[in-house]
Amino acid sequence: MRDVTEYAKFFLKKGLDSEPNTFDGNMKLQKLLFFANFINYAENEKLLFSEKMCAFENGTVIEEVRQKYKNDYNSFKQDAMRFDPDFSQQEYEILNKTIDIFGNLNARELSKLNHEFNFWQKRYQASTNENGYFNKKLSEITTEDFDLEVDKIRQVLKIRQENQQDNQVTELVNGVTFFYDPNEIDVDKIMPQLDFFSMNEADEESYIVSLDDGNLVIM
Repeated sequence: MRDVTEYAKFFLKKGLDSEPNTFDGNMKLQKLLFFANFINYAENEKLLFSEKMCAFENGTVIEEVRQKYKNDYNSFKQDAMRFDPDFSQQEYEILNKTIDIFGNLNARELSKLNHEFNFWQKRYQASTNENGYFNKKLSEITTEDFDLEVDKIRQVLKIRQENQQDNQVTELVNGVTFFYDPNEIDVDKIMPQLDFFSMNEADEESYIVSLDDGNLVIM
């Protein structure tokens, strides 16, 4: 199991904190990590990373990443830009699904979605006493918490799948997902173009591939 900072660097390298070096940028990064972990648990019945997730006021937080982003952003960002991930296909699929579903939402929207899980409210309330003292140990979210509401994430994933065109399949190349119609395209024949595009030109996580008068179109 990888260190959570590797996934954080992946998101940072893609600029997904949206408002760099801000409180909201940090908050969005936290939520993307939380949802990636939950999606992996829903699909593969295991966590993506083992670092503790804690219920804070604005949602779930991985404290190691929050502190690193808050206190040493420039170094963290530089490390992220140099980062060359060697993720498995399964890891890329989870990260890209997370980005596809949640990447365009801002920090406040993601925080609101995080608050929809009962386990967040339970852990946050248990960890905060009447004097405002925060007990981090009592705030920890567990796989037992995930088990209680994993169907919510599975429903989101089901809707995403249903919204994709029925006649399309996907090919993952260097961490980039390409959607195509196998009745139209022989993916083996265009693999060199997909490999070059994913390594040199792609700035999104997914693309639709089609043919226009015999010419390859990637959009």
